[in-house]
Amino acid sequence: MDALQENITRAFVGAVRTADSADEGAGLVQYLTSAYKGARRETGEPYLSYVSDMALRLSDYCVDRASLLAAMTWGLIEIDREMAKEIGERFGDEVQDLALRMVQLSEIDSKTSQDAEQEKFRRLILALARDIRVVFLRLLDRAHVLSRLEDYPPTQPRIMARTARDIYAPLANRLGIGRLRSELEDISLRVLEPATYSDIRRKVRERSNHHEMNVERIKMKIMQRMDEQGIRSVIKSRIKSINSIYKKMQVQKIKFEEVYDVIGMRIVLDSERIQDCYAALGIVHSLWKPIPHRFKDFIAVPKENGYQSIHTSVIGPTGSPLEIQIRSKWMDEIAEMGLAAHWRYKENGSGRFVDGEKFSWMRKVMTYLTEDPSPSDMVEIFKVDMFPSEVYVFTPRGDVKSLPAGSTAIDFAFAIHTEVGFRCKHVRINNRLVPLRTRLNNGDIIEIITSRNSHPHANWLKHVRTSSARNKIRSYLREEAREAMIRSGMEELRKQVKRHRIPMKELFESDEFLEVVQRSGFSSPEDLFAAIGFNEYSVQNVINRLIAIRAALTQKQEAPLEREVFRGAEHVRVAAGIEVPTRFARCCEPLPGDKIVGYITHGRGITIHAADCRSLRKLEKNRVIPVAWESGDRPHYPERIQFESFNTPALMADITRVLVEFGAVIQSQKLEMLDRKGSSVRGVLMVDTQSVVDMDQMIEKLRTIPAMKKIARHQPRTRR
Repeated sequence: MDALQENITRAFVGAVRTADSADEGAGLVQYLTSAYKGARRETGEPYLSYVSDMALRLSDYCVDRASLLAAMTWGLIEIDREMAKEIGERFGDEVQDLALRMVQLSEIDSKTSQDAEQEKFRRLILALARDIRVVFLRLLDRAHVLSRLEDYPPTQPRIMARTARDIYAPLANRLGIGRLRSELEDISLRVLEPATYSDIRRKVRERSNHHEMNVERIKMKIMQRMDEQGIRSVIKSRIKSINSIYKKMQVQKIKFEEVYDVIGMRIVLDSERIQDCYAALGIVHSLWKPIPHRFKDFIAVPKENGYQSIHTSVIGPTGSPLEIQIRSKWMDEIAEMGLAAHWRYKENGSGRFVDGEKFSWMRKVMTYLTEDPSPSDMVEIFKVDMFPSEVYVFTPRGDVKSLPAGSTAIDFAFAIHTEVGFRCKHVRINNRLVPLRTRLNNGDIIEIITSRNSHPHANWLKHVRTSSARNKIRSYLREEAREAMIRSGMEELRKQVKRHRIPMKELFESDEFLEVVQRSGFSSPEDLFAAIGFNEYSVQNVINRLIAIRAALTQKQEAPLEREVFRGAEHVRVAAGIEVPTRFARCCEPLPGDKIVGYITHGRGITIHAADCRSLRKLEKNRVIPVAWESGDRPHYPERIQFESFNTPALMADITRVLVEFGAVIQSQKLEMLDRKGSSVRGVLMVDTQSVVDMDQMIEKLRTIPAMKKIARHQPRTRR
């Protein structure tokens, strides 16, 4: 009771803002307590608990008195329709009308007819046109319901989560209500992809804990510089929503560790002067170097839902990318509350939203409805304006299917069922026969005609948009073409074996060829042949492995069991007991720890090559002899390291610190800029190190430098 009274009174005072609003709020609490006494929702939740939560949610938004009262009382009409008259008499016709519309929107959720989805869209459209406040209250209602999904039967949460993800969250985004959109999307992801949600949430917490102190230092530095320039502001750190991170990982095909804007800064200026936002941007860029192509100006070009802000990314003081948003206080309210920050009503209390410049798409919907369109046309115009990145089409039975914009009838067929996709022959769109490659438009009614004799064709891949359809088509084509590709791959390999003068007799049944198959990662020769036929595996790789295995067998057969050895000039033991000068080949530059062989040259002693050096294939096989590294102390050996990184002031200092730790020094270095602004560099270092083991450990440590993008031991061309 105390929480209910506190939440309702707080919301009522915020909405009414009159001298006696607190007393009126207390009277409302008494009325609701009496009217809802003992009443529970279908899930068993007390109605008063629902009312209390809705009041708490509404207190964060700029709602009016009628919206607040409708949210508090529509449940009474849901319980007993006769209560509508009492609500009208007690609170006025406007509250009664809003409450009745909330009941109408709620009723459609309990229907299971074939056209339930169409009806849901139709009622949402009508609610938008007649009184957009109803849609806003509906979104808050859905957020509350999703927060209590554990109260529903096991089959319901996934259905409700999909509806919230596909309809209500995009609607909240179109209305600019970022806070509600994030809540609906995150809860939907938690229900539909629980493992993914938990994993990302855990990683976000770990990263925020790790960067907490750095974030505070950055905030203080920005605040100090802003104060010096006389710009008053509030600086907040913000964490990207779980669903936004997930979508970014999916779209860009990256791992969580590659999402750099999980934690960012938001500078909210007290001033409403746009020039102050750009002045703040200049301050940020004077502190840290901006990252090219990561700047967006939504102040000069606002989003369609009214969102305005400047987004920039810089290389922070730790060398890691940092996203910073800059906006005025009013812009921040728009970003969080969207439409709710724009409430303007006509004097007759119609509740229509009249700020047409920022929400012109809404005015188009309202204008279109005056022409009395058919239900299917209403759905089409609604979808085109509300969800421009997707198309919503219908089956002949009226079921709604959502597909990415640009999808074709082939995508639709596979969305129905895999077998429908495999057997589709013709398609009717809006009762007209059209090619399967025809792109779909919002509101289309699609009928797929199948045939047992039909099957996917390779050119279908040019006309599909969805990855699911593409993968299924490729899988089918792969299976059908496998036999032909096995024959093609075998023939291609035969040609290459003959060209390299490798003995062909019973080659494919030999143990050495089976070893090549195994080393290449295939379970059978047929799999290898098929991969070659599909151009998924290089014939040259097979030839290289075959030559290496045959050479090793030949060398093993010819090598004596025991021979005297001597210390070569470069700490290498050379077989055959002949003391001759030794030197390292420049083509492969072997390092202690690498597998090596010796090559007897004409008059220049023995040249030491890496065992996998490509140059050996061009040399005489009978001149190759076994060698090994001498045990004991080893001198330092030069080695090249190649890397790409962000160009930060501390880059070379960080690299030198790691090299000193491993007892290595830089002999020479070469750096080049990768872009005109010099934000990224590519470098090659010549480093003195002691062994290949040290090198691997050192590179792993260098990889942890914050500015580092990628780094590896430089492989000479002949060893690739």
